Amino acid sequence: RRVLFLLGTTRSDLEFLSPDDDNTLQNFLLSGGRIVISLLPAANLAQEPGLFFTNSLPLSARPSPKRQPLSRDNTNSEPLLVPQSVSLLAKIGLGLQYDNLSLDEDGRSRSELAQAVHAPSGLPPLISWHSGAYFLVMDTNWQTLYERKNHPVILQRAYGPGSLVLSTDSYLLSNEALRRERHPELLAWLAGPRRDIIFDETHLGVEERPGVAGLMRQYHLQGVLMALALLAVLFVWKNSLP
Repeated sequence: RRVLFLLGTTRSDLEFLSPDDDNTLQNFLLSGGRIVISLLPAANLAQEPGLFFTNSLPLSARPSPKRQPLSRDNTNSEPLLVPQSVSLLAKIGLGLQYDNLSLDEDGRSRSELAQAVHAPSGLPPLISWHSGAYFLVMDTNWQTLYERKNHPVILQRAYGPGSLVLSTDSYLLSNEALRRERHPELLAWLAGPRRDIIFDETHLGVEERPGVAGLMRQYHLQGVLMALALLAVLFVWKNSLP
């Protein structure tokens, strides 16, 4: 009964997922969890960050790389080390394409509108969209909730007792959108009837690694530490006197 938000991911995060992370996501869905994944907005393919290998979830170690033979045009004598990865998009029956956003007079990308098509009642009929990316749906189990220029941009499907939601734009979940264009009904629907909400930002380089002192404060062990210090003082005092 948890919902996991992975916001601001890139195409490479979904195309080069480590096997450990893939298993973690599957187990989370099949145990009844809900996962919401959104991409960083990109006006076109040229703005999409370069492909690189990442781990999207904490506590998962990178798999050991496997050796791959070189192509004939490569003159390097050493074999390449390519990390094992799983394409989440291909596995769940989706592709990702880009359609350039229109430009304003200053040459900047202008936001467009995404229209609700099969969204539940109560959700906004139109929301601004800041990304040129859209999904190619190759699996009929997906339900299109919002479209931009007749292209799916927010999808949902069930995985056993769990569910997965994908969005090509993260703007609707940003601080700016919460100030200028707030859609609380959409945010509430994304979370669903879950009691616990998890925001994972390790793919953005935000990770907390608490030390021993931090763990002691978290579990309120200051009293235990003081008692141990008092016992140590008494032990030294007892052994220093005849």
